[in-house]
Amino acid sequence: MAERILSPGERRLALFSVIGAISVVGVQIGLFMPLLSLVLEAQGVSPFLIGLNAAFGSSAVALFAPFVPSAVRRMGSARFMLGCFALAVACVLLLRIFDNVWAWFPIRFAFNMAIVGLFIASEAWIGTLADERSRGRIVGLYAACLGGGFALGPALLSVTGSAGWPPFLAGAAIMAAGSLPLFAAWRFAPVMPGRAAFSVLGFLRVAPTLALAVLVFGLIETTAYSLLAVQGMRLGQSEVFATRALSLFAVGAIILQLPIGWLADRINRYMVLILCAAAALAGPLALPHLSAAPIAWLAVIFLWGGLATGLYTVALTIVGERFRGADLVAANAALGMLYGLGAMIGPASGGAAMQLWPGQGLMGALAAAAFLVLATALLRRSWRHAGGRKIP
Repeated sequence: MAERILSPGERRLALFSVIGAISVVGVQIGLFMPLLSLVLEAQGVSPFLIGLNAAFGSSAVALFAPFVPSAVRRMGSARFMLGCFALAVACVLLLRIFDNVWAWFPIRFAFNMAIVGLFIASEAWIGTLADERSRGRIVGLYAACLGGGFALGPALLSVTGSAGWPPFLAGAAIMAAGSLPLFAAWRFAPVMPGRAAFSVLGFLRVAPTLALAVLVFGLIETTAYSLLAVQGMRLGQSEVFATRALSLFAVGAIILQLPIGWLADRINRYMVLILCAAAALAGPLALPHLSAAPIAWLAVIFLWGGLATGLYTVALTIVGERFRGADLVAANAALGMLYGLGAMIGPASGGAAMQLWPGQGLMGALAAAAFLVLATALLRRSWRHAGGRKIP
């Protein structure tokens, strides 16, 4: 079946519907990441088991992502996303009904299956809807709205508290509401016929620079949110200042995505990716030397958070530019899997680096990861120019 050509108004409606739906998912993640840890802490569960429970749930991101393209092909984007929303709502309620850490292992795994399915399908849908003139700005808007959702989650938790049913009912209601925009865009869902020319793992060979950029972004983001405040306090900062710096990291990740997307629509997108990789390297190299200069520290945190997040924004923009149909879904599934792997590797490796090299280890590990992206992007760019080939 041929894909329907949408009018400009239909395209805008579909874009706003999909971005609105996935922004609600961001709220849900921002709510439940701290909520579940707080509930388990109140039950007297050990920190190790709390972390293991979270890591097991996160493993669904990497394990389920390869199966998403075939599910989207069989069910269609809109029906698949609605199924994911339904599964997520059910899991939220089950988390409260079965209020036990061991029951939460399979429930959190299923919840994260639904979440990664929503990300992959929505990003492929957005990639299909965006036109080349404004693709970077549209992806930047998507990233900014998603980041705003992440930031709203903890604010919602401060209203509901962590005890009893209120936070779970609020989360279930918000998640159910997130599915509503999809009904407005149902008839505009893209057709994804046939099979992809490459597997999810095959994406590593097709676009290694983009694959590494997303893996490293997942590593940087989760490590920063997990350990940046601890690092600040170890350098002599107050808890208030350290948490304020972490908030600025998140604010930068929201505010700077639209300018990055705008730049990606104006100049070569791989050059923008290189600039973001350079900034992701420069940030952690500069921060250890700024602990006695609080204003400069906060400014660098803001820029680092925004420009490091640009690795994902630009990679997603390039994927939407290069791939279509089933290939686009497979590429987005690969990005989801790679982000999940980075998120699993980052906090553990960052914590080990902090222990082995107090004061410098965390920032050294983050800088090393960013250097890999920068070196790979520059090397492959030089190969492309030398050989006259288009190498991703």
